This record gives sequence, structure tokens and C-alpha cells, in this order.
Amino acid sequence: MSQTAVAPAVPAKKARLDAVDGVRGLMALMIVLNHWSTGNAWGRFGWTGLYNLLEIFFMISGFFIALSALKPKPWDPAVVVDHITKRADRLWLHYLFSVFLVFVLMAVMALLRGSFDGNYGLLDAAIKNYHSEGFSLNLFKNIFLLQAFSIQHYEINYNYPGWSLSVEVFGGAVLFAVLSRFKAQAAWITAFFGFFFWVLLQHDYNSLEVHVQEYNNFVVAGLLRFFMDACIGAFIFTQVSKINWSSKWSMIEPLVWIAMLYILWRPDSPHAYKDYMMLPFGGLFVIMLTKSESLSQKIFSTAPFKFLGKYSLSVFLFHAPILMLLQWLNVFQHNQGIMMLVDKILVLVVVLILVVIFEKTYFTLREKFNWKIG
Repeated sequence: MSQTAVAPAVPAKKARLDAVDGVRGLMALMIVLNHWSTGNAWGRFGWTGLYNLLEIFFMISGFFIALSALKPKPWDPAVVVDHITKRADRLWLHYLFSVFLVFVLMAVMALLRGSFDGNYGLLDAAIKNYHSEGFSLNLFKNIFLLQAFSIQHYEINYNYPGWSLSVEVFGGAVLFAVLSRFKAQAAWITAFFGFFFWVLLQHDYNSLEVHVQEYNNFVVAGLLRFFMDACIGAFIFTQVSKINWSSKWSMIEPLVWIAMLYILWRPDSPHAYKDYMMLPFGGLFVIMLTKSESLSQKIFSTAPFKFLGKYSLSVFLFHAPILMLLQWLNVFQHNQGIMMLVDKILVLVVVLILVVIFEKTYFTLREKFNWKIG
């Protein structure tokens, strides 16, 4: 009896990972657009809430931290050390290469112009920091990803998205260690501390647009933001297997998309209440990404989003020096009309091309010189 060969179905776990990576890739490009603003021209089209995309980034991070931490294995401190080492190997070296690119750009500028002085848009923060009294300490913080800590008043400089990577690395290590140690209590721990950090942020800032503001003499407010979002993501992981997809979810799904787009768009509206609206709707979106029946997973696991997902980390880490270069060259600077939209599309194209080049260069150098941690 002959049998017809049937291509194996895509495993649910792989489709989920592809969808999550696809979302990360799309959000990374949206963050590029948020950082590329010409005279606040982007604000004319709304999209004033794009900084809330970090809530989704951090929730997804918390979800996968819980996925790794809550495996049915006995508590072992060596597992925590191994997890931290692997994350440092994957993220920190990648980040260091991006900081190196910023310094290359500053050096080239100095050679061509004779000094670091001048108005260079996004490079200003890095240049001003070079001239500041705290240059050495801030450089130390940048190199070792210590922006999460209030060692000294810190302004966003060099690779400015680095602060979010810092809170994710250190906050993620703490969350992984706690969940690994207290597996049975993971659900209530994440629920309690997610609410706890929301209360702190609501009380002290009434907004989620926080990053390197000093919260106290030890940490920055962005670390609280990470813990809040990551705890929500980890809590979702503890509950998601209990959620069965149904027609009700299919009806809710487009409403969640619309709500999230509105939160990200929201022109001329107070930040506070819409910031916190992202938490329930973002949480629902993360749940949808984990369900194979959802349209969200089907869309974001398609080939174009898989391509963006492949380079999402590099887009996030390398876009700052690329945007600095474009501003220094004074290109794509239209701030009205159709040319503004054309410029933004061209910026994304240039960023993607250079990101692919930089990533290939980074991994070639890493392999050649055996760069690794652990």
C-alpha cells in the first residue's frame, strides 16, 4: 500500500517564535521612525505614543524568561549563572559593537571637521557627553551596560537605546533567578510584583514615558518599567495554557489591534491613561501571538515578518549610529508633504541595508576572533 508523502506541519512552538520575532522586527522599525523626527514632523501625523512599543518588547521578554525559568527541573544556581552568561554573550557583545560604531562616526567627524564641536542632531548627546566632567564614568556605564543604575546622573547618549537593553539584561537576570527558585509560586509572584511596580510608576510619574530618570540613589525608573511589563509577560506564560481559543477570541482580536493602534497614535491627548491602556491590550496581544488559531500568529509568522524578525535585534542596536550618520549628512530632512513620507521610507530602507551589512560584519569578526563570554 503506497503512501503519499505529506509535508510536516510547522510545529506550534516554531510558529509562535516566528510570530514573536516578526512582531519584534516590525516594532523595531517603528521605533526607528519614532527616533527619526524632523522638527517633530512625525507628530503631525499623530503616532505620539510609539514609546509604548517597549511595553510589548518587555512583556515578550518576560514571557520567554518564564518559559526558560519554569522548566520542570530542580533549583540549581548553576542554571541561573548559565542563563545570565548566555544572555550576556548574545546581547552585550552585540551592543558593544554598536557603541564602537558611534565612536567610529565621532572619530570620522572629528577628522573631517577638526573637532567634536557643532550641531549634529542625534550626535549632540554623545558629543556633549564627551565634553562633560563625567565622561569617564558615563563611558564606563555605556560599555558595561550599567545605564539601569543611578551611579551618576545619566543622559541618553552614545547608543541611546542601550538603556532599555541594560534594564532588560539586569532586570531579566533577577526575574529569571526568582522564577527559577520559586517555580510553584510563579503566578502569584508575577501578578503581585507586576501590580506593585505599576503602583510605583503611577504614583511617582503618572506615565510610562520613563527611561533613565533617577528613581532613587540606586536604580533608574526604566528598571521599574521593565519589571512591571516583564512580570505581566511572565504571568501570561503561567496562564496561557489554560486559555482555549474560541470564536469570542476571534471577535476580540481585531478590536485589540485597533485599540493598540489608537494608543500608539493618540495625537493631542494626555499620556497617563493611554499609557496604562497598553498594559491590558498589550497583554491580550501577547496571548494572541501564542495561539496557533489566531490571525496575529498567522500574519506575523509570514516570510516578510520573519525577515524583519531575523534582524530585529540588530535594527534595535544599530539604528542609532545609522540615524546619527544620516543627520550628520543632512539627508532625508523634509518636514512636510509627500516628501516627508518618502524620506521616512528611504530612512527605513537605508537602515535595513546598513543593518544587514553591520550584522554580517559583526558575526564575521566574532567568528574570526572568537569573541564570546563563557
